[in-house]
Amino acid sequence: MTSEAAPRIAAFWRSFSELAPELARAADANDPAYDRLLEGLQQIDAGLYFEFSAEPGDCDLVITAEGERTLFPLVRQIVAAAPGIPGWTVRALKPKLGFPEAGQWGEVRVKTEDVFFEPLENGAGDLGLRLLVAGITDDQVEDAHNAVLRMLDHGLGEEALADTILGTELAPLPAEAVREELIALTDLPAFLEWRLRKAREV
Repeated sequence: MTSEAAPRIAAFWRSFSELAPELARAADANDPAYDRLLEGLQQIDAGLYFEFSAEPGDCDLVITAEGERTLFPLVRQIVAAAPGIPGWTVRALKPKLGFPEAGQWGEVRVKTEDVFFEPLENGAGDLGLRLLVAGITDDQVEDAHNAVLRMLDHGLGEEALADTILGTELAPLPAEAVREELIALTDLPAFLEWRLRKAREV
């Protein structure tokens, strides 16, 4: 994989070096420079994406596999080959940034304070989550799920999320649910730490 991917990785970074000034001026992912770079990145592997933030003199590029663990080594290989671009920091996988106030996918915006979870554990001890979101309808479930997955990336970091959560499902929070009796999404890191300590005590 390393030798086969190397020429495409080099081609991607050549494109990035050329397009970095344009990307730094871009307001969002609708800029043509984004599409051109994404096309080059997905020439390496179709499962790869990137995110960027651009502030004068302080820009971030994050290469992500969207949680696909088998691609993590390739992401690290790509980032290791990055040239020095003044004003840019290049990162492998989405870092842990803390939970945002809200997440959005399409037209659906979800406030973090409206998201709760129930732990689901299979016979092998793997952890999944049932996510419950207040204020959404059944036809908004798919977009809300994508929004919350992005929130989880930010709250835990891409690699930690892949390591600790086997899968997720999402549903609207029932109207009769009592929020005080549920576990808030923002309590997930503390829950995972508690679960890890419990496993070590066994």
